[in-house]
Amino acid sequence: MRNVAQNILATANTLVPVRTGYLKSTLTVEQPSNFQLKVKATAPYAYYVEFGTKKMSARLYLTNSVNLHLPEFAPEIEQQIQDLLQG
Repeated sequence: MRNVAQNILATANTLVPVRTGYLKSTLTVEQPSNFQLKVKATAPYAYYVEFGTKKMSARLYLTNSVNLHLPEFAPEIEQQIQDLLQG
């Protein structure tokens, strides 16, 4: 699943709006367990850029990236299950 997460990160890096580059530099991937992935931006204002405010429309750089790569998860999860059953 790490490969899928890296694909999501790469796509998010192309979709994220860039003014100073700080938000883009805070995009990361964490994998706390075999079946859990976190793709996140740690900039304090990342949430507001993603989901918007009253004065600014949403710029769904993470959401769109995840949605684009969603079909890749099923084969990866199936492979992880097969590896667990065989090991």
